[in-house]
Amino acid sequence: MNVNKMFSVVLSFTFIACLVACQQTESKEQERPENEQKIEVLSNEGVVENTITSDKKIEEFIDAFQMDDWSLSEQPQLSERFKEFKLYTPNTKTLLNVGSSQENLSNASIIIYENSSIITFVSTFIELDFEIPSNAIDAVLDMLKE
Repeated sequence: MNVNKMFSVVLSFTFIACLVACQQTESKEQERPENEQKIEVLSNEGVVENTITSDKKIEEFIDAFQMDDWSLSEQPQLSERFKEFKLYTPNTKTLLNVGSSQENLSNASIIIYENSSIITFVSTFIELDFEIPSNAIDAVLDMLKE
């Protein structure tokens, strides 16, 4: 068998393998459960009041906060915590956690305060205060009543 034929055979097998792998990835995405991520709504005492799991509701939640209009601010010292929203995503399999539990990981929290348009965004490595549109908190709370 000459080199050109061997090269074309190897190239053909590689191309077919790529197509099969892409098809498998696509079908896994289609079988993905809708509630892989979630948002827990906690009261100021830390009690879970509600859990948002549908992709559509999560998208509505994010849109209601009007994140494009946030600006950095400082939280007043005596602000009383009103609600906390814990944002979870699925645990990603890595070589370090192959045998560990597949529970969702809390990636961030959004804390809203009583009678304030300033919120705190807490992530793994950072905590920031933002002033948000005054109607955004009302929109989020109204969305949760539905």
